[in-house]
Amino acid sequence: MSYFIIGLAHVVVGPLMESLIHHYSVDYKDGGQLIMNQFLGFLVGVLAAPSILRVLGRRWTIIIAFSCLTIAETVYSFLPSWGLMLTIGPLAGFGFGMIESVIGAMIISVMKEKKASAMSRLEVFFGIGALVMPGVAAWFILQGWWQISFPFVAILSAVTLLVWFFLPFDGASDQLLAAESNGAESAGEKKVNGSAGSVSPQQRLHKLGYSLRMIPILAAGAFFFFLYVGTEMSIANYLPSIMLKTSGLNESTAAMGVSVFWAAITIGRFVIATVADQIRVTRFLVLTCLGTTIGLILIALNTSMTASSLLSFGLIVLLGLIMAGMFTMGLLFFNDALPGTTERTVSILVACGGLGGAFLPKLTGYIMDRFAAVFSLWLFAGCGFLMFTTVGGAVWIIKRLERTSSRVDTV
Repeated sequence: MSYFIIGLAHVVVGPLMESLIHHYSVDYKDGGQLIMNQFLGFLVGVLAAPSILRVLGRRWTIIIAFSCLTIAETVYSFLPSWGLMLTIGPLAGFGFGMIESVIGAMIISVMKEKKASAMSRLEVFFGIGALVMPGVAAWFILQGWWQISFPFVAILSAVTLLVWFFLPFDGASDQLLAAESNGAESAGEKKVNGSAGSVSPQQRLHKLGYSLRMIPILAAGAFFFFLYVGTEMSIANYLPSIMLKTSGLNESTAAMGVSVFWAAITIGRFVIATVADQIRVTRFLVLTCLGTTIGLILIALNTSMTASSLLSFGLIVLLGLIMAGMFTMGLLFFNDALPGTTERTVSILVACGGLGGAFLPKLTGYIMDRFAAVFSLWLFAGCGFLMFTTVGGAVWIIKRLERTSSRVDTV
């Protein structure tokens, strides 16, 4: 239920971008600023989550996060001045960023087996939320009530807040929700890093607990999530405007392009959830990064040459199916490469995703204002290629470290 709500919240601005621009008489760069402000708040929420849940526990952290999201969406509902919209944006991002980080890390930490299936099922509901929202927004646009999209999210967020507040949990679940986040990791870190005397102070980042050999992998993971979330959110928020400008579609039909994208992602995640534990994560991630790059290049070429709306929708479906498992498999891949640091690694990776979600849509809005819309698609294709090279580089580093470790063990 929570992931469904944050799926709604992540994409609510995108289908309404044209309506917001016309209502406030602003440009795409300003619309990108609203998305950027939300994701800067997302970044703060993700980074603050571990500290808050250590003090208040997971349940109260989630309650606070949903309170922030509900308040922000309620303020959006009144269509206040553009300045206030930009000011309240970080509060919405703070809420859905903290929810995603805390619940995602909790599932990865708790599930001893079948983590891939569990996370894939969770991501299915994020996809359903992201699928439903553009469709709902398109219907409201057709009725002339586009602004009702914000109270739609606010009400559902408030309902979920009440569920977390009042729903009784059994003893084990209640203990888990109140537990500190760092207890389970300390044992894992000792297992991975050895005794305190075997690792010098120079080989540790004191606050994060990573050894120096982990840093290149962590950096690769951070850059991958920066690119992935930034690209996904740019597509989700600007695809209607891009299709409107390049395919001659009306505003409501163009908004449905995002629903098609998220429908494909949701179907893909549902299929992946059934076979996730049999998938070789590394190979899957490399191939999907390559497929994403090719898919985005094909969409850009179609838009540049034929601008066929039917072919565009087909390619969008293909792209959504390819990208369906990248977020979940990326989390699992980099967590497996950095054992014993689950809470911190998830927090850092999701935070970097939030940073990408802030800056890449801002850059996309800048490009949309100054150049042809197709240039945005080439930006996305470039990001896809960088994701492919980043994951390939991470795999090379991991294999090199494994060979080095093997030689040391042999000696």
